[in-house]
Amino acid sequence: MSTVKELVNLGDYFELIVQEDYTDYKSSISLRKCVHLAQSLFHMADWAFSHERAALESLEGRRFESEKDIYPHLALGSSSFGLIRDIANASKHVNLSGKPSTNIKNVTDLKIETSAFGEGTFGTARYGGINPIAFDGDRVVYLDEHMHEVFQYWLDFTNTISTR
Repeated sequence: MSTVKELVNLGDYFELIVQEDYTDYKSSISLRKCVHLAQSLFHMADWAFSHERAALESLEGRRFESEKDIYPHLALGSSSFGLIRDIANASKHVNLSGKPSTNIKNVTDLKIETSAFGEGTFGTARYGGINPIAFDGDRVVYLDEHMHEVFQYWLDFTNTISTR
């Protein structure tokens, strides 16, 4: 007998898409995996709005008129959400217009830096190896901590709703 997996609810999307993208990203960082993770994290807002709107509104203490209101609100509490939104949108639309949360202008502001321990193209490297970075104006932003923070928010939210 075959097994069919499908995306029916927020938990399915988180488990089958976001968690797998996060695991892939952490196992061996690449530009593709960085973009995929940013996109799947960003689209959690769509799934949360469609499937668990009341729970999200309760958690955040406000009403959302549309899924487009979620990331700007979350970015007020943490710049990581704005950064993830801008990376996801830049990777889809190439150039950002409107009101991005950061100074990221287009997809070319997203890069992978490869360096030896203690040295890097843009100054001193954090750990050596491969580091996903974005140029936020003149500032280099290392993406790992931002990816993790947004992932953790959605993991905690998903765990909260699964225990109801």
